[in-house]
Amino acid sequence: MKRLNYLILFILFANHGYSQIGNWTWMSGDKFIHSKGNFGTKGIPNKNNAPQSLYEPCEWKDLQGNFWIFGGFHVSESIDSISGEQNNLWKYNPVLNEWTWIKGPGIGNDLGYFGVQEVPSLLNNPAARAWGTPTWTDKKGDLWLYGGSIGYNDLWRYNISSNEWTWMKGDTGLTAFGFVKPVYGIYQQASILNSPGSRAETATSWTDNEGNLWLFGGGSYDPVDGEVIYNDLWKYDILINQWAWMSGSNKPNDKGHYGTKGIPSSKNCPPARYAYAKWKDPLGNFYFFGGLFTSLDSLCYYHSYNDVWKYDLILNNWIWIGGDSIANSSGSYSKVCESKETNIPRNGYENRATCFDSLGNVYMFGSIGSDCENDTPIKNELWHYSTVNNEWTLLEKDWPISWGKIGVASNSNSPPKTFGTVAWWRKNEVWIFGGSQYGNSASYNCLWKYSIDTSCFTTNVKEINVINDIKLYPNPSNSYIKVSINLDSKQTIELKIYNALGQEVFGSIDQNVYDKYEKEINIQNLSKSIYFLRIKQDNLVSFKSFVVN
Repeated sequence: MKRLNYLILFILFANHGYSQIGNWTWMSGDKFIHSKGNFGTKGIPNKNNAPQSLYEPCEWKDLQGNFWIFGGFHVSESIDSISGEQNNLWKYNPVLNEWTWIKGPGIGNDLGYFGVQEVPSLLNNPAARAWGTPTWTDKKGDLWLYGGSIGYNDLWRYNISSNEWTWMKGDTGLTAFGFVKPVYGIYQQASILNSPGSRAETATSWTDNEGNLWLFGGGSYDPVDGEVIYNDLWKYDILINQWAWMSGSNKPNDKGHYGTKGIPSSKNCPPARYAYAKWKDPLGNFYFFGGLFTSLDSLCYYHSYNDVWKYDLILNNWIWIGGDSIANSSGSYSKVCESKETNIPRNGYENRATCFDSLGNVYMFGSIGSDCENDTPIKNELWHYSTVNNEWTLLEKDWPISWGKIGVASNSNSPPKTFGTVAWWRKNEVWIFGGSQYGNSASYNCLWKYSIDTSCFTTNVKEINVINDIKLYPNPSNSYIKVSINLDSKQTIELKIYNALGQEVFGSIDQNVYDKYEKEINIQNLSKSIYFLRIKQDNLVSFKSFVVN
């Protein structure tokens, strides 16, 4: 059943029975593991350039649409000075198909240079790291990273235009396997003393609509207590340079609370885990899928998940919305390009190769799962998830590797089966880089592009320019809201208001409207909460949220 819990701009999907949809293209890099890449000249793009083979680097996309990677773990075929954790920064231009080595020493296990906290410098560079380093791109286009490599708790900002790193917070002088406990402070209150502590093996990080940075889960290793894995949620306020503990337990290895599927509750919280696959919807809510919890105190060491969680920023609540509440689920598969409510990928982790478009359509490639005592085979499946319908669709099955010819698309091409891979979304394309087929000793440096076959999806409603065309005010309000729309032709305007549960609480239709449309809506009978206004102009639909206080 389609639900309105996810009130965003609609994209509807038709069901088709294609055995293969879309095309993979091998764009750059090598078809063998252990590649040393080709650094070229620092700062100079070249079609022959390519990073080394890398396992679990971190990634960004800048405001101009370029792809960036930093760090990761590299092993050459014969161990040498460039093997180990990396701290090189790379930029890829997808239009020109060119890599550029931007910063970094080009050797392994470099200690970096911290400089002075909050002071940018061309000399600054984070220490080498891998193992699930979380990253963000802020509203100004600066690139951020936190922690990584089990032992780090440092926060860094990179300014693209000045080519300068700034060490913003955290400790220096740590080792990759050091440990710093989190400092939680007062619940939901920012403080200069607060810190998530040393943290790695998580990519569940989001930038909210106000420009704040959010981080969930991950873990580290305490020399006293052993492995510590978290389910806490943190917010970093860029303007005041402070962290706040927003949700979850302040104790490691917490079992969480699922509650009832689809129902928000202040008691809900995902179990602690290393987490990787994340996305946002257009309203700014956070989502993640799956992840891993390991425990020596259980008959089952590996606990790998296939659950989907949503964090509602307004309600400050987690909602379990899909998948299973037990670990190591085998999932449920159907035909390629068939959307079903019962579809769910198998349990998985190190599925960082997850990206999403502006309408909340999600694409997830690769991963590795577990069956309690062992890892399961790595897959090169590609999945689509709709935040509108809360439905998964398998786009590409698990296929044998087929490289084809570099730069040439083919529906017979298929990339290596990898985990610890990174991904980006660009227009109607999914791009993936690197990852490993066995572990940190057998990684790739190949870059692939997947072009979506739009015959699998039917776009029935297009996005309008909500910034220029629609105004809703006052917001928040407890008496009335006004809707104002500038029109360039005669139109029919349909308005509907939904509450947070997706129930319609108001509706109106005005026909033959032209020039300027203005309507005042009485909301005095609505209880205090968040609501969503659906505005339909002929065949164009948008949503705007407002708060009744």
